[in-house]
Amino acid sequence: MENNKYDLQRRVLAAKYADILQGFEEARDDRRIAWNCYQQILTACEAMRDSGVENNFICCAVNKDIREQEAEIDEIITRFTGKVYKGARWVDIREKMKGKKFTYDYVDCVIGIMVSKEAARKLLREQLYDMRNELTREHYFDMYEYINARTA
Repeated sequence: MENNKYDLQRRVLAAKYADILQGFEEARDDRRIAWNCYQQILTACEAMRDSGVENNFICCAVNKDIREQEAEIDEIITRFTGKVYKGARWVDIREKMKGKKFTYDYVDCVIGIMVSKEAARKLLREQLYDMRNELTREHYFDMYEYINARTA
């Protein structure tokens, strides 16, 4: 049986999101958006697989939209769960941060893991703000400026 690239992509995305999106369908906030984006991606992959379209222009447009929707899903998942997709699994970056001060290495690691610098900036600023009482004023402002510089 010949494997279509969109069938393979659908299976990869299903493996990536199947467990993490459980419960998002019933939500009445951005988690529902993530669920709907996921369903749209699966539908698009099935439609491309079944249509047999080979036109590069159409395939590139579909692939671009899939990447954008996937980035949106990842950002929503990170915002609600604190997890980012690294390699072949979801990693809870908030758990790794417990008991540690905000460091340059940590900021660089999060930026490297996140799908977009904008999403990384938002998450890091939220985490930095949550830790504001545990950090010195100088360290807080130093890290804030470092986050801005690295995600500009």
